[in-house]
Amino acid sequence: MRKELLIFVTALKTYTRLPVPVTVNMTSDTVKQSIRYFPLAGLFVGGLSYLAYWLTAQILPSPLPVISCIIAMVLLTGAFHEDGFADFCDGFGGGFDREKILSIMKDSRVGTYGATGLILLLLFKFYLISSIAPSSLLVALLIAHVVSRGAAASLIFFMPYARENDATARWKVLSTDFSAVNLAVISLSSLAILFLAPFQFLFLVPAVTIVVGILFSAYIKHKIGGYTGDCLGAMQCLVEIGVYVLFSANNYLHSTHIF
Repeated sequence: MRKELLIFVTALKTYTRLPVPVTVNMTSDTVKQSIRYFPLAGLFVGGLSYLAYWLTAQILPSPLPVISCIIAMVLLTGAFHEDGFADFCDGFGGGFDREKILSIMKDSRVGTYGATGLILLLLFKFYLISSIAPSSLLVALLIAHVVSRGAAASLIFFMPYARENDATARWKVLSTDFSAVNLAVISLSSLAILFLAPFQFLFLVPAVTIVVGILFSAYIKHKIGGYTGDCLGAMQCLVEIGVYVLFSANNYLHSTHIF
């Protein structure tokens, strides 16, 4: 039990900017195993982002609470996933072959495709979160951040790492040590969070996640032969947006009395 707690704390320290005890001994083994708690790290990000929304809503008018919510997401992760999404847009937007795509994604600078993609991503988040009923927002944020991280982590199990010669990369190491236990924990945590939502989401969220996952993985497999860390970030962002779309649509359908 103590070992699992250490692995969980390592996940928080690795995948968020949340303060954790400085005495935590992050070994290479615990870092590898911490991927299993990647979705649960999203539980903290979603919950604290909602807290930022709620606190702002007590003193400031709309849409400032939504902006506070998005700012909290970025600060809590250090724009970890957004950075990957921007690099993904640059690479796949500006690269015409496998080598060029991988080379562009390796560049830390953000280009036109990355900047445009990031702006559109944040606009989508702002609009969709604004359109979700406040009474449903906490559940939407928790599910979006848990399930999207589960979907991103699952790519490591099902796909090869695209940079074959980069043996020291964190995501390359994870791809060689990703166990069935990790996949089971990721899947169970991603499914368990769905029970917070109305019944229909037990089917809709997995369906959207699977469709996005299949299409996205087929695309990157065709283009570069596998995944990179930036692809995982892009996958997380896309699934997160997909969950917001479901909650937004559900709110719209209920408000218009279609259902």
